[in-house]
Amino acid sequence: LGRLGTVAALAGRFAEARGLAEQVGELARDHGFANLRARSLFALGYAYLAQFQYEKAEPMFRQSLDVAEEGRLRLAAANAQVGLAQALIRQSKTKDALPYLAAAESFYRKANLREAALKARLVRVDARIDEGHNDEAYAEAGACLEEARRVGYPDEITNTMMRVGHMAIVRGDFPIALEMHKEARAVWKRLGRKSQYLQSVMNEARLRITAGDLREGGRMLEEARELVPMADATALSKWHSTRSYLAAVSGNGAEALSEARKATDLSSETRALMMTRALMADGQFAHAKKSGEEFATRGSAAERAEARCARAAAMLAQNKASEAARVAETVVTEPWDSVQQFTRFYAAILWRQALYEASDGRINEADQMVQDEFEYLTKTWTGESKAQLLTRPDLLRYLQKGKLK
Repeated sequence: LGRLGTVAALAGRFAEARGLAEQVGELARDHGFANLRARSLFALGYAYLAQFQYEKAEPMFRQSLDVAEEGRLRLAAANAQVGLAQALIRQSKTKDALPYLAAAESFYRKANLREAALKARLVRVDARIDEGHNDEAYAEAGACLEEARRVGYPDEITNTMMRVGHMAIVRGDFPIALEMHKEARAVWKRLGRKSQYLQSVMNEARLRITAGDLREGGRMLEEARELVPMADATALSKWHSTRSYLAAVSGNGAEALSEARKATDLSSETRALMMTRALMADGQFAHAKKSGEEFATRGSAAERAEARCARAAAMLAQNKASEAARVAETVVTEPWDSVQQFTRFYAAILWRQALYEASDGRINEADQMVQDEFEYLTKTWTGESKAQLLTRPDLLRYLQKGKLK
């Protein structure tokens, strides 16, 4: 049963994996098999984690840790600590997570468990991201990728590529991010990992939409839809979420809301930001502003910055230019490495527009900031890609009055 659960998880059938882990746990408890009980609880926590149910994952990992410590099962305890750290970081409880992560890393090093140690390092990358230390996260992810390639662990190579790709997106280096996605996808295809392959297709589609390549992003979404099993609620929700994002960027509010409402199996933070974008696109500015305000205190540093941009955009739409300027300015004045580069560029655009509408004397300063942020964001892009970004409908409405060329 345990092996069937592992196979189901690798195939992306997390609901099935969860059910099998529950069966194994009950049998292990009834027969007094502590090691199997700890492992089944860990597997259950992982299944919840993969389905973005972080609040449910946390107690599973805590129970696994308790069983492992009671049975003096040091490896099982370390694994549970890493899982618990992941669940806590996903809930922005990074300070609580770090002691568990440090304890697990110490054990792995002493036991010379290099693959496990590498997995723990990747969780530390997530911690850096949540704290807003993006430069540190990028450096750590790059070091992890070098280590994974040196020791030749296919799973960790691809997982690390995704971290490097994510950090490249944060820094605006979209060509590197695309390269990481393509390379990882080739490995997953070779290994027959359909779930991971599908996730990568959807991630790249979202990246292309962000860069303004709406046609290619939409094409990749259609490719992904053919791969999404109807029974996989998590993958289906992510597909609807990305479809909602495409519609919102395109200015199709009705479709954005419709797709957002279908994406039910996502974390509360992801859903809140998705709904805020969709409400904005649909012209429901008061609701969008409220949603953005509720979300602005939750999630990671990057997510909170995105929420403030959504609030500023809603305020602009309600002719509250001075308020919008204040909110957007809090994003553009954040420490350089704590905000995704595209978010900073978008915030600069909103700040400039708000100052323009408020007849604020700092408009020339804002013009220059928009130009600087654009140049920094697209420093590794081709000329065609730069031009394409400026055709994004949701940006174009603000850029028409600016000096950006």
